[in-house]
Amino acid sequence: MLSLPVYVVEPIEQLLHDLLDLGQVEAHLGVAQQSGQVVLAEFKHQKNLKIESFPLNQTRQIKGKDSIFKFFWSGNERGQGGAGILLAEKWINNVFDVQRVSDRIILLRLVIGKAIFTFLSVYAPQSGLSDTEKQCFYDQLQGAVTKIPASEILIPLGDWNGHVGAESQGFEEVHGGRGFGLRNMEGERVLEFALANDLVIGNTCFVKRESHLVTYCSSNHRTQIDFILYRKSFRKSVNDVKVIPLEECVQQHNLVVCDFTVTIPTVKKRRFIPRIRTWKLRDQAAAEEFKTVFKDKITVETPVDSTGSVEDVWTRLKNPLLDTASKVCGLSKNHQWRRETWWWDDKVEDAIKMKRTRFKTYKALTKAGKRSEAIAAKTAYIEAKRIAKHAVWQARSEAEKEQFADISPNDGSIYKLAKQMDRKNQDVVGEKCVRNDAGELSLNDEDKMKAWVEHYARLLNVEFEWPSDLLPDLAPVEGPPPPITVDRIRKALSKMKCGKAAGPSGIIAEMLKAAGEEGLEMLRQLAEVVFINGEIPKDWEESYILNLYKGKGDALDRGNYRGLKLTDQVMKLLERVLDNFIRGMVDIDAMQFGFVPGRGTTDAIFIIRQLQEKYIAANKPLFVDLEKAFDRVPRKVLWWALRSMGVEEWTIRVIQGMYTDVRSRVRVNGQYSEELECIRDPSSARCFSSLY
Repeated sequence: MLSLPVYVVEPIEQLLHDLLDLGQVEAHLGVAQQSGQVVLAEFKHQKNLKIESFPLNQTRQIKGKDSIFKFFWSGNERGQGGAGILLAEKWINNVFDVQRVSDRIILLRLVIGKAIFTFLSVYAPQSGLSDTEKQCFYDQLQGAVTKIPASEILIPLGDWNGHVGAESQGFEEVHGGRGFGLRNMEGERVLEFALANDLVIGNTCFVKRESHLVTYCSSNHRTQIDFILYRKSFRKSVNDVKVIPLEECVQQHNLVVCDFTVTIPTVKKRRFIPRIRTWKLRDQAAAEEFKTVFKDKITVETPVDSTGSVEDVWTRLKNPLLDTASKVCGLSKNHQWRRETWWWDDKVEDAIKMKRTRFKTYKALTKAGKRSEAIAAKTAYIEAKRIAKHAVWQARSEAEKEQFADISPNDGSIYKLAKQMDRKNQDVVGEKCVRNDAGELSLNDEDKMKAWVEHYARLLNVEFEWPSDLLPDLAPVEGPPPPITVDRIRKALSKMKCGKAAGPSGIIAEMLKAAGEEGLEMLRQLAEVVFINGEIPKDWEESYILNLYKGKGDALDRGNYRGLKLTDQVMKLLERVLDNFIRGMVDIDAMQFGFVPGRGTTDAIFIIRQLQEKYIAANKPLFVDLEKAFDRVPRKVLWWALRSMGVEEWTIRVIQGMYTDVRSRVRVNGQYSEELECIRDPSSARCFSSLY
């Protein structure tokens, strides 16, 4: 199910205006909790938002006025209860694990500085529910806490639906003796849970007046049931835990805030590297201009010696392409973006201010005991609230009409927009933490690079054991490469998709297609030189590896990621030409699925499923041998197999050249590791891999 963005429009005005003087704001963070919903923000720069409830397990981006939050939610289909965590934009990319333990418990882990913080938002069963349900809740909570290493900073918080009392009698280790009210059985469960896990109840550790202790108000009934807990080892870092009264977030519950200090290392400012705005080549006018400028930069009258240097021919093609693209498309600029809320206008601003003013008046009169005046103020507040909601709805409707005017269900724009929303609403969107070979978590970019280099150094340099000396000798099929025609290059280029990422050289398919006939001729000359010499340019030996989480299994395990290699687009073009030649030399087996017209991998899955159903119906065993689709076949075996199929030797020399001196760099958060030598190259990166 696709999660669409939710816009929450009611900022809690000056939420922590009177909380603390955050002079060193970079080191001060806060956790706010209310009725099983948690906010983590750097409060001086962000405004908290009204928290809305969602009935299902979802992750949504929430936008307020000039601020963005992400809401992680764990609920049920009944739309009752649930727990959530609201995360400020600054920390979204630091999240590396989200677990929805139940509809009452959600766990979020993120990296702040060099420490791992684990937040557990809980919504305990009410006192009127059965002991079985309460015991089930605490069993699930204990199971989640037990798995959290002692090295992590654990902060369970939420609506515990229990009274721990004002005194610490019998629980001096976890109760600070500065609570509120009388203890009950549910509160004793909370204290026992804290005692068993070496936790402290933060609400009871600071001297507060009564209004800053009460977390729940209903008529004349006032209690303390919302608590923020943390480990004893973290106690010195906590500056304050208090209640913020008079904040209308959730009815009857007051906001509880914990302010603590952590060390955040200085983030090195990245050097801006301008990029060519190649997306402009989608415009036909820009493509025509590219063609004209490129033609002026080259000299087609000078013939190229097909037996000359591969590097010279490649440079003669690469430099004009990049220079032309820079001139026609331009380079990106380094500038600061100022966030603007696209639908917020003066009318909305005035309506929100009026609503907040009337709400404060109503609360002040209620507190002063002026009942008749408070009733009138409440009526005025409800009317202002209705007007504010209508103003927001009207502003958003008008803005959406303008923003989505060009979106049509008949083209790809609607699907592109849906995919963008889906990516933003995933639980983990930043560069994920992974465990290295020693089982330790890699928290910063440098450690992540080292972990990935270790992983790929092992993965890309392991072959299956094979007695290659037992392979019979085969005489090579000698012969010169066939002539390369422009039509063959044009056909291969037409099959290349646009919008694909560039390799290390920066050349993409859009440039090649916009280069016109002159570009096709130069590509033909380059292919001829490569096929005759059996060598490729040095630029083609290098590639970039990107890590893509498969969406299943432990996100900390590097084995659950797919390594995507960004190779040069011109080399991919020549691979298509070479693949066409090879397919004319061999007969592909009928059992080959994938990379074959008319026989996709879905056909193979369908056949296996049919066999499975027939064997189950006949009560017979069926064994399916599944292996990860990663290339570990020894190269000597591949060369022997190609010769045994009658592939000409010039073709094998070109393929061997593409697999010689291969080097890769791993990209982590926009930065690249040192070069990594690869004895083997993943076969999925080659368009002719099906022939193996």
